[in-house]
Amino acid sequence: MKQEDELIKLSLAANAAIQDVQMATEKEDENLKEHVSKLIARAKECILAFKSKIVEIENDAVLVDKETDKAALDSLVKKWKQELRQANIMFKRVHLNALAVIEQREKTALIGSGSTALSTRKRIVDKQSAAKGSSSITDSLVHTSRMMAEHLQRSSDTIETLSNSSKGITLTNEELKNMQGHIKNSRSLLTKYGRKEMTDRLFLFLAVAFFLATVLYIIKKRLWSSDIAMESFNAPQENVQDPVIV
Repeated sequence: MKQEDELIKLSLAANAAIQDVQMATEKEDENLKEHVSKLIARAKECILAFKSKIVEIENDAVLVDKETDKAALDSLVKKWKQELRQANIMFKRVHLNALAVIEQREKTALIGSGSTALSTRKRIVDKQSAAKGSSSITDSLVHTSRMMAEHLQRSSDTIETLSNSSKGITLTNEELKNMQGHIKNSRSLLTKYGRKEMTDRLFLFLAVAFFLATVLYIIKKRLWSSDIAMESFNAPQENVQDPVIV
């Protein structure tokens, strides 16, 4: 994911800037205060850029409509907020340690005319304190690097899972398209059979009507022929006269 890659780069830059501050306090430098101040300002800028990117992704998550993408962004923001919190804790620790070292060296410089043994002892104490702080910060950086490696592995697994899900969705979409084609063909066949049924019913109705008309015609013709025959039979009887008796 591009957004997570950017967050990883910003996180590494912030951790590197914090480590630069810690390493600067371990060196003998006449301008230590000025040098450390610049490194602290740079570390603050890196942490601020890291925080701004997290806020940007968090704002983008609000505008996302798809639930899966929104959940992924929310999870990403939650995970990197924890990283930002750890970076802030390390920065505060390094900052306080640097201030303590600078203050101690300034005091040592002010009492440089005092006992050499005392100065040496303070220098040793300063170095021991710086070494302890450096060891603690190194452990924190190692822990952070280990967590980032785990996050990268989880991100890789998530990307692979999303890829498999995408393939499954593509196959499902193709199956739905095929089913839609079958449904369309079935609908066409049903429409065709419906029209054929209507045509068959019409032909059947016309055949029945023709049959009834034929039957009526035959019946009517026979009745008409019978009437004519009866009239022909009755006509001679009416015209015959009784014989005259002389």
